[in-house]
Amino acid sequence: MGQFLAIGLAQQIVVSNKNLEHNKITLQELRTELQTNNYDLDIYDETTNEESIIFTLKESVIQTDLIPFLESFYPKFYGNQSKKYTENVLEQLRAEPTQWLDFAKRKSEEAFQWDNDSSYYLCFTKPFHPYISLSFSYVILSLGGKIMSEGISQYLDFFKYCIQETFKEHPIAKSVRPFITE
Repeated sequence: MGQFLAIGLAQQIVVSNKNLEHNKITLQELRTELQTNNYDLDIYDETTNEESIIFTLKESVIQTDLIPFLESFYPKFYGNQSKKYTENVLEQLRAEPTQWLDFAKRKSEEAFQWDNDSSYYLCFTKPFHPYISLSFSYVILSLGGKIMSEGISQYLDFFKYCIQETFKEHPIAKSVRPFITE
């Protein structure tokens, strides 16, 4: 199938405890590095289990900001084609706002679908520059054409910054990430 350029809400970020231990990275160092890389942890709930540390987008942020954010994002991204791709999404979310995740997992709409098969390497600014893998679950808001992924991370970081600045009045925008599908 290939890899595609996508923009999505990072609904969940998972970090392996083994990965942290192996690289001698503390939980506080992880939090600091995430914040340094524009991950606003204030909009995520943090839980821990035996295997992982999990950051999950707060339901309160989703309930208060998802629809207003999409009403602002979709016209800017899709332009004249906005209604074609997004009208049904917004209608469905307005009708059943608490069912947003089930709706995304049905993958019935190109502009609002679930993806839980993405990862990103976070490099730490400490001696030997250790890195860890972050596993993401996204709600995809756009899915572009096929793309070559070599050497693109700097562009994705810049796009993330631009998107977050454009929609900074929406707290949920801090969860938006451009990424390449697996």
